[in-house]
Amino acid sequence: MTRQREWQKKKRAQGLCPICGQKSKEGHIYCINHHEMRKVYTRNLNRKKKGIPLDAPLRTRASKNIANKSIQATGDKAAKPLI
Repeated sequence: MTRQREWQKKKRAQGLCPICGQKSKEGHIYCINHHEMRKVYTRNLNRKKKGIPLDAPLRTRASKNIANKSIQATGDKAAKPLI
């Protein structure tokens, strides 16, 4: 095992970020800065795989609820899920 990997494992066992050594975000592996960077990286990676443009807006629960309410208001039926 390399010295770098040993250092990373030691920091992770201590509850520190394995990249920079700062205190990890509670319940996470990385510190706040690296957690956000990793989240954006993973989101963009998944978007590339699925063919979604990287600059597309994020979908939130609020926008989903608004869409459902507009369907109910107009009386349009939602598509049935495929089983």
